[in-house]
Amino acid sequence: MGIRLPIPITDMLIRYQLVLRHVLLFIGVVVTLPVLVAGVQVEDSPTRRMLLLYIAPLWFQAFLWLRARVAEPVLWKPSALATDVLVLGLSALRMIPLPLFSYSGHMLFLVYTAFTTREQLYRYAAGVLLIETTVFKLWLWNDWASWSIGIALGLIGAGVHRASLQHSKQHNATARQ
Repeated sequence: MGIRLPIPITDMLIRYQLVLRHVLLFIGVVVTLPVLVAGVQVEDSPTRRMLLLYIAPLWFQAFLWLRARVAEPVLWKPSALATDVLVLGLSALRMIPLPLFSYSGHMLFLVYTAFTTREQLYRYAAGVLLIETTVFKLWLWNDWASWSIGIALGLIGAGVHRASLQHSKQHNATARQ
């Protein structure tokens, strides 16, 4: 009788993938609901519009992306996951009003995830939010700088993600020889 080792995290994620996808959808609704409630209750029209149409949809989209990512075990390579974490972190950092380098966290996240996620329905939703974010950034706020920098960062992140997957494939092929 040997020592039983714990189940590796990837095996556990694959085994409970369906449950985890449902849990992430539920958490997405729970996290987004207070933003929607606040948006309905606020009387200031620009704030209402921002909460209901700009903030809440992206929060929900983030959980849809996590849900889609769980269904893509082929993308669970350490370097690709590190890129995911970095992009998600940089996108979330924009919620904190710090005097940082100005970029759109919305555009960074949406461009990156649209280019790195295989689930077609997710990509359609990301496309709709990219259009919506563009309307806010360019037509309502005239913020060309952060919009374009966010797009550039999202494309760079997607390129790094793709390169890390290619490197992983080459490394695996070399290891098999």
